[in-house]
Amino acid sequence: MATKNIIREVSYKGHAITMFEDGFHQKFVIIDNDESKLYDSIADAKRVIRGEQPYYKIN
Repeated sequence: MATKNIIREVSYKGHAITMFEDGFHQKFVIIDNDESKLYDSIADAKRVIRGEQPYYKIN
C-alpha cells in the first residue's frame, strides 16, 4: 500500500487496530500493522482477535 491516511487507531486486548483510507478512498482495518490481512471494520478486527470469523473477507 503506497499511500494511506490513518483515520482511527484503537487498542483492544493488547493489539493495535488501525483504520486507514487508501489512495482510492477505500477504508480498511489492519491489526498490529500487518498489511497482509485486511478487514472491513473495527468490529471485524475485534472478532478476529477474539478467535472468531470476520463477517466480511477481503482478499
